[in-house]
Amino acid sequence: MLDSAAAPVAAEARSPEGMPPAEELRRGRWIVAYGAGVNLGGSPVLRSATITAEAGRTLAILGPSGCGKTTLLRVLAGLQRLDSGHVFLGGKLVDGPAARRNGTPAAAAPRRGASGARVHVAAHRRGVGMVFQDWSLFPHLTVAANVAFGLPRSERPRGRILPRPASSRVSDLLEMVGIAEMGDRLPGSLSGGQQQRVALARALAPQPSVLLLDEPFSSLDTTLRVEVRAEVAGLLRELEITCVFVTHDQDEAFVLGDEVAVMRDGSVIQQAPPAVLYDRPTDRWLAGFVGEADTLPGNAEGDVAYTALGPMKLQSPLHGAVDVLLRPEELALTEGSSGTVDHIEFFGHDTLYYVRSAGGYVLRCRTTGAPRFRIGATVDLCHSGVRTVAFPLNS
Repeated sequence: MLDSAAAPVAAEARSPEGMPPAEELRRGRWIVAYGAGVNLGGSPVLRSATITAEAGRTLAILGPSGCGKTTLLRVLAGLQRLDSGHVFLGGKLVDGPAARRNGTPAAAAPRRGASGARVHVAAHRRGVGMVFQDWSLFPHLTVAANVAFGLPRSERPRGRILPRPASSRVSDLLEMVGIAEMGDRLPGSLSGGQQQRVALARALAPQPSVLLLDEPFSSLDTTLRVEVRAEVAGLLRELEITCVFVTHDQDEAFVLGDEVAVMRDGSVIQQAPPAVLYDRPTDRWLAGFVGEADTLPGNAEGDVAYTALGPMKLQSPLHGAVDVLLRPEELALTEGSSGTVDHIEFFGHDTLYYVRSAGGYVLRCRTTGAPRFRIGATVDLCHSGVRTVAFPLNS
């Protein structure tokens, strides 16, 4: 947890070559990480990663294990220095080569090189609060004392008794996260969800301008995870705090993120609102990572692709051989003879069919309610007609 809410102190944002466009900094983007590169042990962990987050909004960083998302979060927090690129918080440069007086960026220099050649604002001066994956609570301190530890140093109690101003602030925070009656308890006596709330209250104690969360719900069981993330989402909207959190869970990213940045191998593949990521992914891998995705071969002629299921409208014009993206909910099943039901998965609220066509390819179809067809039934597949995306075969 980073315990100071002081505003970042650094050079004013500029836009010479190699730095982010000035409009990104002027149009309310409170966080801008531009071309962020980090090497650890001689290997690249971040490869020119770029993300932005609007003031008062939540950005989810989504990706598989080892893609660099936690490293990028630590860069924003000031716990990891950049080897290349820039980070701006609130329009102020907090990490990266400083701009020279003539408006051009300073050449990359050793971190202890010439004075003023490189900016790195310390973690405790960035106005950032952080909730770690394991919550990092002090087991020997009460809940109230743990939260008080998040207060600015000048307001922290020196003994076990909280002074009145600190006590009032801590009480307000505990009430805000729904554990007002647990201030005298030790963390070990709390459930996982309650400990998570303590960690969140501690991160909010210094009234940070930015809140960072590292896999905040990964230690909770499935039912509790859904409950707690809904509560946290409501709290973040109420506080209107700029928030960035990392997760490997697509549902979590889509529920909490106003925008989602998807990472792979140290790079940000695409950042967009959840609906845009789902409907218009930039490549095959991303299409499958953010949801169930099948592809069907076809031939594109402008904004239409011709496939075995008939012509399909495309969101962007293409020409030549393509693979057309199909989501299971875009397909419907009817009695017929063009395919056979290979497998069925029933989830209570809906049913997922795996249908093998006469051509040998398998497509998934999701319908509401209980199964209407049995395994082995012959069926026809029909597309909904919504515009979809296609990927050229050579991409």
